[in-house]
Formats: sequence, structure tokens, C-alpha cells
Amino acid sequence: MRVIIVSSLFTFVFIFAASIDAGTFLDDFNDGKDDGWAVFEGNWELADGVYRAPDEVNAVPYPLTFALDGEEYGEFTIEARIRNDKFHSAMNQSHAGFAFGMDDQGTGYVFYFRFHTGIACAGGALVLRWTVENVRGGFDPNADIAEAEVFDAMDLGNWHLLKAEVSAANGTLKAWVDGEEAMDVELGKNAAGKIGLWTADTGGASFDDLSITGPRISSSDVQPGGKSPITWGGIKAQY
Repeated sequence: MRVIIVSSLFTFVFIFAASIDAGTFLDDFNDGKDDGWAVFEGNWELADGVYRAPDEVNAVPYPLTFALDGEEYGEFTIEARIRNDKFHSAMNQSHAGFAFGMDDQGTGYVFYFRFHTGIACAGGALVLRWTVENVRGGFDPNADIAEAEVFDAMDLGNWHLLKAEVSAANGTLKAWVDGEEAMDVELGKNAAGKIGLWTADTGGASFDDLSITGPRISSSDVQPGGKSPITWGGIKAQY
């Protein structure tokens, strides 16, 4: 009996210590400040309580901004609301989502919604891709690429909630779109690195109510602004 008690106590202490070590970076962009963000490429702006890549872009370098002042992490959960504001006038599509496992040259994973209209590919899709140096926009043809259809094509002006759980140690990514499981894949490349937001071939895209949780991440003092009480209530309950 004594062994069981000691073992249970050790487990409790371990879990408690791990929970103390984990923090959550929150940003609802309501304060009009970009504290904690480090723009790597492109034009990013805070407007009307959202973080936007407002320009029409269809050539490298693609807009890329790092959260957490560009610090590197390998175990984390990231969640944000993402909206396609405008299709690119010639490309008829818009890519917007997360970047992770990024190095100083902008090489790493991009994980994004591919909104489109009138092009020959799957409907509104969730895409995982390895990009080689954001400044060149190269794509490694041998990298692991995953894709899942998650909503109708021609999606414009609607918010979609993207959540991703990434483990560099296990080499895995799990993702949910609007609360529904959408992807569970093994990563073929190192997922430890900078974390941020990324867009490409877009007429404009917006991000809101972002959270990043993981070991070594310091909790921010940003308070929810009430735009998405269900989402932010879930974040507070979960973490």
C-alpha cells in the first residue's frame, strides 16, 4: 500500500509541475498593439481588432510573421480564427494559416487553409507543406504533404477555427477545423522552430483570437475582448 501511495504522489507532483511549466500566449488583437510579434516578410497590420495580411500577393517573399518574438518551440498547441478576405484577382485563391518549425531563413512547415474559386483542385482544403526558404518560396518535392477537404470552395468572408497540436519529439501533428478532427499525420521533417502566421497567393487574409500553449511558453496578460466567447471560454477551460 505504501508503494502505491508514493507512486500516486509522485505522479501527482509530476503532473502538477508540468502544468506549472506550461503557459499560454493569448492575443485577441483588440489592444491595437503587436507586442510579441516579429514580422519576417510582408506587410502586416492591426485593424478593427484583427491581425491582417492586407496586400494582394502572388510572388515570394510571402507574408510571414512570428509569434513569441521569434523564439523556437517544439511542443505546442496553436489555435486561431482565420478568414479569407479576398481572392487573388488572377490566382483565384487565397492561402492563410500557420507556420511552424521555421528556421532563420524561413524554412519549415506551413499549415494552411487553401481557399479557392474556379480552379481545378479539391474544395476548401487544409494543407500541410514543407517550404524551403520563404524568401525563395521553394517547395521540397520529397517532403511529407497532407491534404484534407474541410469546407466548400469559394469560401469568402467567413471565420474558420484552426487548431493544431504539434510534437517535434513525437514527429506528429493533429488538427481540428471548426471543432472537427481534420488531420492526424506523422511529420517527416523537424518540427521544432519558430511559430507564426503565413499567407500566399492571396488578396488578403485576417487572423483573430490566437492562442499558443506549451512548455516554456510564458503566459501573456492579454484579456479576451468578447468577440468569440465560446472559443476563448474553451481555451480558458482547457488550459
